[in-house]
Amino acid sequence: YFFNDDLIEKRLRNWPFLLFVFFAAIINNVIFYLFFMQASGISVVDFAITRGGLGVLYTTIVAVLPMLFASRRPLY
Repeated sequence: YFFNDDLIEKRLRNWPFLLFVFFAAIINNVIFYLFFMQASGISVVDFAITRGGLGVLYTTIVAVLPMLFASRRPLY
């Protein structure tokens, strides 16, 4: 129902794809902190700077690769 094969290329070619990846990584890190890291004594700020922020950054940078690959192929 939610999958449309014709729209895959169009969705990968624009910048909202990167925003989606960015916010999905942030939500993933918030959930990870709430369930696993909160009991370890690490503060939210320390987690966001040392682990969460870097994870969001490299995830978004790696997501640029499929976007660039999809933008080089012709859209039919």
